[in-house]
Parts: sequence; structure tokens; C-alpha cells
Amino acid sequence: MKRGKFYTIVGVIIIVIFCFHYSLNYKEAIKPPSEKWGKEVFLSQGNITEFPDIIEYKGNYVVAHQDGDIINVMLIDKLGRKIREAQFISSDREPKDIDVITDNKNIYINFLLTGADKNTIEILKLDDDLNLIDKTSIKNVTNKTKVSENIVAVFYDGYIEIKDYLLNKVFRVNIGDNIRLPVSAKYKNKYILGYMMGFDEFYYIWIEDGKVTEPKLGGNLSEITKVKFRNATMAIDEENVYVLIEYIFQGKEFGFNLLNFPINGEKDSNYGPFGVGIGADKNKINSDYDVDIGTVATYGEEPGTFLVSTSRTAEKLKSQTDIVKMKISKEKKDISGEAFYRGDFKEPLSRSKKVSINPVNYKDAVIFIDSVERGKAKLYITSKDTEFINENSGNRKEEAISAFIQTLEGMFFGAVYIVSMGLIWIIPGMAIVSLVALIEYKLSKRLRKIMYFVVYGIIFTIKFYFINKAFHISRVNLLPSYYNSAVGFLCMFTISLLCALYGYDKYKKDLEYNVIALRIPSALIIDSIVTLMLYVSFIK
Repeated sequence: MKRGKFYTIVGVIIIVIFCFHYSLNYKEAIKPPSEKWGKEVFLSQGNITEFPDIIEYKGNYVVAHQDGDIINVMLIDKLGRKIREAQFISSDREPKDIDVITDNKNIYINFLLTGADKNTIEILKLDDDLNLIDKTSIKNVTNKTKVSENIVAVFYDGYIEIKDYLLNKVFRVNIGDNIRLPVSAKYKNKYILGYMMGFDEFYYIWIEDGKVTEPKLGGNLSEITKVKFRNATMAIDEENVYVLIEYIFQGKEFGFNLLNFPINGEKDSNYGPFGVGIGADKNKINSDYDVDIGTVATYGEEPGTFLVSTSRTAEKLKSQTDIVKMKISKEKKDISGEAFYRGDFKEPLSRSKKVSINPVNYKDAVIFIDSVERGKAKLYITSKDTEFINENSGNRKEEAISAFIQTLEGMFFGAVYIVSMGLIWIIPGMAIVSLVALIEYKLSKRLRKIMYFVVYGIIFTIKFYFINKAFHISRVNLLPSYYNSAVGFLCMFTISLLCALYGYDKYKKDLEYNVIALRIPSALIIDSIVTLMLYVSFIK
């Protein structure tokens, strides 16, 4: 076999391997994040560092996010298509805590401007076309939180003002000082507003049909030395209120504690480390700062459920950070029988290979951010609405590009793996070749030809053994079901036979001067590289 013909055939085999793995990668790339959620739709990008916000307004969605010191407001239809967009510049500081509110007549964008002592809330009043109607501000506030698409709570020293835009009413509730971590959640047709007062007390207020209750103690927290609370998020089910509190320990370790108390207030509250169920062992949990979750948000469409950013195992057992639903469940320990609460991860809502963070939910829709690089993030929307899923289920150019790049990386790693994996059979093979070379000159030409194939067959057997063990046994779940050991044997045999015949053709031309040690190594290296390109691409 001529050299040109051999390398042409090898090139064709490599192209076939590339096309095979590209088809596998592409089939994975075009899948939605889960059966319940549609593919994400790009909305905007910029220097987004805060949570965005979303509400429904007159049959469409209004989405707002911060981009540096700019407020970007978009009107989006239910299929994720942008209708119009407007930008506004905050007064003199970067806006924080952006909320979208409505009275069903106008849109209100409010955000916090933090100061050294007190804070200021700026409110932009917009019409249906996102034109600015009015701009007002509220000074000397300590904090604020959005209760619903119509209600916002503003915290001052000693009291809260709860404004219902739909009813055009303001309720004032007297509270204590040193208020932190305001949170809220919806329960049926009413809302619960909570906050931490002082160093360890958590209070809550019910808001229903234009009425507001007096604050009631929900439970006690414990912000001990070296522990500082950072954020809080609330969810609620038929029995309990759950407050997930993020803390930082010794200035570097992040963790979560969980406060839960009954809705009716007749039983004691519980406060302690928060755990997340992992793996098949129902009693095994990760707790404290081992819990790999972040940027927690309430998911109001299901009782006792949060949206979290967490690392999950995606295709080819690769880890990527996505938005995932996490439901609080009540469990019992086997030995003590003591009840404890933990989080169970449900289906993912995002599928990007970037870090997905800051989810915000409104009914069927969820918006979230993909962190691209420092100073740049992308905003997406997804939904479990059937029309949204069907509209955005088509194949995309970026999916094809992603599959192409992933396939190239797999082929490249396959070639590189000749050092870490290929040497497992190359070194013993070279040892066998060296031993045969010592007696080769004593053999007849016919026996030397036979010996060539015997040696290559032994090396092939060693290679097949290790490849079969490493992939068809240890990583069988990463291979297609139809690609079993028998199919793998045929593929490897075809590659090895081609390389062996090429080396043999060179070897037999001049048996007087040729030795196996000169012809097998080059053929074996090409054989190993092509084989590893085929197999390593399954895991990379």
C-alpha cells in the first residue's frame, strides 16, 4: 500500500469518526434543559450584576434589568419575542434591587440607590410604550422588597410602608429597629412579608385583600461570632414557611441555614443547617457550606420550592452550573426519628455551559443570567408554556457551532491521550517488538512475515483489553447503547488491520535489511491515535 493511499484512507476514517461524534454531540446540543421547560431565548446583554425582574402586563411580559448605571426595560410577548425596549439612566449611582410593579394602568420600575447611612428609592413611571411619564424618589429608607406585581414594602427606621398599587392604598406597620433581610412569598390568595430584627428574631406579616396583620414572631436565628448573614429567601407550602438564609463564615466560607415555622403558628419553629439530598442514598446529605447552591429565588408556582443556581452533571458526566428547581421535603433520620428538612433537586431550567445565575420567576416564565466574562452577562427567558416550548424548539446555529467545537475538542484530546492512555499498550508492544527483533534474523522469510502479524495481533489484543475495560466496562453509560464491545472490536480491528497492512507492506519489501522494530512502531502510533480519537470523544 502506497503511503499516499494509506494516509488518504486514514484521513477518511478520521472524518468518519468526526462526523459520527458530531452527530452524537449535535443530538445532545439541540435538547431542551428538561421535558417541562423550553429552550432559552436571548433577551439582552450587558454588565448585569443584579437580579432582573419580570411581571405580566396586558398580555405580555415586562422585563427590567440593570446594565452598569443603566436600567434596561423590555416588553416581551409570551413566546419570548421582544416587542420594544427602552433605557433609562439612574441618578448618580449604580441601581440595586430592581423591581417591576404595575397598577394595571402603568408600569413602575423602582430601584435602590445605596448611601453611606440611608438609602433612596427611585421610581420610574412608564406608559404602555415604555415612555417615561414621571420620575419620583423616596429618601431616607433602609430597605425595600417586592411582595407581588402590585405590592411593594418600603422599610424605614421603626416602621414599614406597604403600598398596594392596584388598590392605591398605603399601609403603615410599626416595627423595631435594625431591620434586615426582607423577604416575601405568596400563599394562595395572600402574601407573607418577613424580616429579621435585631440579631436573632425573625418576624412576619400577612397581607390579604387590602388588610395587613401585626408583626408576629416566626422564629429565632443565631448569627454567632464569625458568621454574617448575607441574603434570605422565602418559600411556603401547606404546612410551613421556609426561610433559606445564606451566611458567610470567617469571611470566606458560604453556607445556608434553614428557618421553618408553621403557617398557623401553633408549633415551635426550627432553625439549623440546611441539607441537600444527593445521589441514591436518601439519608445522605450535604450540609452547611458544602451545599453547592447560590443565587436563590422563590418559585411561587409550586409549594415549598426555590430556584437555585447549582452545579449539576450534564452530558458526558460533565459538571455545569444551571438553574434548577429545589423543593423542600420533610425527612426522618433512621436512628433518632428526628424530623429534618432538606432540599431535593428537581428538573433543570437552563442548559448553558456558562454559569447560570439570578433566576426570577413569574407564573410559567423564568428569566436568568448567564455569566459570560467579567463585565458581561446575557439575559435569557424560558417557560414551561406549551406554545413557548413549541415556538422555540427548533434547531439553532449556536447549537451546531457548540457541537462542532465540542467534537473538535474531543478529537484533539483523543490525540493527546496517547500519552496518558496509549502508552499502556504501546510500551508493552514495543517491549515485545524488541524481544522479537533479537531472534528475527534467525527466522526464514516466511516465518518473519507470519511473526509480524503475530506480534501485531498480540499488541492489538492488549489494546482491545484496555480500551474495552476503560470504556465498554467502566464508562459504558457514556457510550451509545448500540456501540457495544462487539461493535467496538470491529471498529478497532478495522483500524489496526489497515495500519498493520501498511507497516507489513513496508516490512516485506526488503526483508534482508528490514526488522519489525522499524515498521511496527510508526503503524502502531497512528493506530493508537485514531483509536483514541474514536473513544476519547465519547467522554470529552
